[in-house]
Amino acid sequence: MTFTLYETRQFKDDLEQFDIQHVVRKKLPKTCEYLQDDPRCHQGSLQSEPLRRLGKLGWDIQHSRIDQSYRIAWRYEGSEGILLLRVGDHDFIDKFASFNDDTIGSVFARRPGVTQAAIVNQPGDNDTVPATPEQRVFALWPSVHLQLLGVPTEKVREVKLITDIEQVYDLGLPDYAEKNLVDVYILEDEWKVDCLFDSSYIFYRTNADQLEGYCKGEIKQLLLNLSPEQDRYVNMQTTGPTLIKGVAGSGKTTVGIYRAMGQSYVHDLFNQGREPRVLFVTYTETLARVVEQMFRELYGQAKAKRVEMWVLRDWLQAYLGDKPGARPLASDPEITNAIGQGIFEARIRFPDSSWSKDRGEGGRARGNEFFMSEIADVIKGRNLRTWEAYAKAERRGRRKQLHEQPRQFVWIVYEEYQRQLDKIGKFDHLDLSLHAIECLRNDPDFRPYDTVVVDEAQDLRPVELQVLSMLAGGAQARNLVLLADPSQSVYYKGVPWKDGNIYIAPARSLSLSRNYRNTRQILEAAWSLAENGLSDDLDEGPIPPEATNRYGPRPKVILCQNSDYHNRFIVKTIEHLCSEMDCRPGDIAVLARKKDSVEHLKTVLDLAKLPTVHFRDRSFDIFENNTKVVTINSAKGLEFPVVFLVDLHEGELPRRLYGDDEDELAAELRHERRLLYVGMTRAARRLYLVCCQQNASRFLEEIAPDKVQRVHYEGED
Repeated sequence: MTFTLYETRQFKDDLEQFDIQHVVRKKLPKTCEYLQDDPRCHQGSLQSEPLRRLGKLGWDIQHSRIDQSYRIAWRYEGSEGILLLRVGDHDFIDKFASFNDDTIGSVFARRPGVTQAAIVNQPGDNDTVPATPEQRVFALWPSVHLQLLGVPTEKVREVKLITDIEQVYDLGLPDYAEKNLVDVYILEDEWKVDCLFDSSYIFYRTNADQLEGYCKGEIKQLLLNLSPEQDRYVNMQTTGPTLIKGVAGSGKTTVGIYRAMGQSYVHDLFNQGREPRVLFVTYTETLARVVEQMFRELYGQAKAKRVEMWVLRDWLQAYLGDKPGARPLASDPEITNAIGQGIFEARIRFPDSSWSKDRGEGGRARGNEFFMSEIADVIKGRNLRTWEAYAKAERRGRRKQLHEQPRQFVWIVYEEYQRQLDKIGKFDHLDLSLHAIECLRNDPDFRPYDTVVVDEAQDLRPVELQVLSMLAGGAQARNLVLLADPSQSVYYKGVPWKDGNIYIAPARSLSLSRNYRNTRQILEAAWSLAENGLSDDLDEGPIPPEATNRYGPRPKVILCQNSDYHNRFIVKTIEHLCSEMDCRPGDIAVLARKKDSVEHLKTVLDLAKLPTVHFRDRSFDIFENNTKVVTINSAKGLEFPVVFLVDLHEGELPRRLYGDDEDELAAELRHERRLLYVGMTRAARRLYLVCCQQNASRFLEEIAPDKVQRVHYEGED
């Protein structure tokens, strides 16, 4: 029998205190190999012996010899697992033998920084007084929290009645439920829920081979290992801008993180002996937070600071600061008002235009969104400063090429829009890049970064790419790395890198083809959706199902009777996954198209006492054990074991579309379909597509029937 090894966060922290050349790093893998094979044997001088038994918890704390000076403390995890608790010298391990049960329990099972545990609500053995709710161990816990700990629904009442924690072992609960209940019991009341869903309280699966690679420095962390293909791109030498293309789930972001940190230690002739400056840029706030957390998870707080981690917008604002001409960003209402004033002015100037009657070429209606997109993607996005430049622009990615008269209408809208922004002294997002380009050109004190890594680069406009090229040294940008997946472009598309002054030689255009995230069943469903024209205007198509060798259940299309049943299905299924399927709340994400839908779903889950975190919360942590509730756009670049794509209705996804211009209508539908495709490929193991059946999205009918399981949900549990 081979035991499965698990490491605690405390064990990982202990191990990180030792240098790569330290004897602990060199000999620990062999010790763990012996533990995997037979923890009781004396092979290789393992010399396993009991350290302490915690009577209240039923734990046997063992220790084993690494060498004559160092030991490892561990305990059994169920019948086939070993949990690695602490590692250190003999004195470090021996001191725990003198602790009382409460103290040693806190040392081996508490998150760092929490004060000593107090064992509470434990009546005496001879107590014959009927237990009040206050005397019962879990009486005041919400049932759903007990289910999230792994307690089967039919056992919740029995758990709530126990008055002694050791009675947990008499209820016939699953092993992991027993462990979770005992572990949280030793925590003080005010910490119970917080610690239960804290990332530092999670046990990570490992093995002797991984530990050996970690101890040798061959892998940087046990949670985010690299494949040989990925590792090659981390360490390769470059002499100019490099593009790493990859399908969703291919590990582009992880490669970028490792490469950025590796470059922060490179000293060569170009940085003249000083500490290298390394910048990692993302496009969305949510992804930026996740990447920042990944840096800390991989390298620790101190080392993570070697790399500057920024959302592009925030870097631009910080750089511009109080430079001449810099302005604050306009709010959404101010932008909406400015574009409305622009449309009003254009209608006055062109009263006979079909667009003055809200009808465009081919009868296509034009509203705020069209003009805002045209200004951002074409006029400002390509830095077109004059009417003459806009009049002859190709408008790549916009599908339909406008004639001169409609372009004149757009230009008047733009001029008045800009006049309104000037009037209130504000910038929009693209103005930040435009002004930064001017400032960087005339800034004698600015020193380019030695390395710039750009995640989700396919969503950046040319002027944003120009800024990043300048940050990496412009024409001398020898270490600019772009991470991109054209099939996931939901913000911007169709622009060659050279439009952003970035020239990528064929030898520096690399590809990651293996998908490490999704199951074949999820990719087959996403592929069948993509066959309806998703890849028409992409450099590369969507992910072929054969790109993965992982298998799982077919995605489910849930057709609900009404909105109440829609919400009830989500709540009940999350409870079931956590109580019956050994799934943690942190494994789950609920994704919606619009922000107000996200807000509503978070309220629904909060009322059901399901622990959630909103993508707008500053505390959003991809590693924490809470259900994530985010927009599909905010989830770009992220992945979750279980995904609920909700509110898949006509008018929401796809959004409401107007007019009968076939080209423009088809282009917008492709954009909407791509958004659903991105949402579907966030799911690693399980995918639920949820809607009310009377208003189901047309896209659900485009998914091949044999690639999904369709369920009509009418409220049954």
